[in-house]
Amino acid sequence: MSKVLETLKALDTNAKPKEELIAELLERRRNIDEQLLRLGYVLEVHAKRSREPARKYCKYCEVEGHDGRAHRFQGKVKHKFTAEEQAEHGLR
Repeated sequence: MSKVLETLKALDTNAKPKEELIAELLERRRNIDEQLLRLGYVLEVHAKRSREPARKYCKYCEVEGHDGRAHRFQGKVKHKFTAEEQAEHGLR
């Protein structure tokens, strides 16, 4: 912890440029990661899996590409979008 405190004090006094301090800390981090790896510690990084976009189907227009939520503004009686409305809303 003392190295961290020293680094923070150095930041406060502006003894070194910020970029230099960042480089030093990253180097320490690489060294620590190498030591942990030699000891058998493996950091598990869970990457977000890429998913295909959901296939949306609109029961009002009877097409894929959007769903019924696109018709919310139509009130209680929903109807198919005209070609102009589809272009206006960026659908299909």
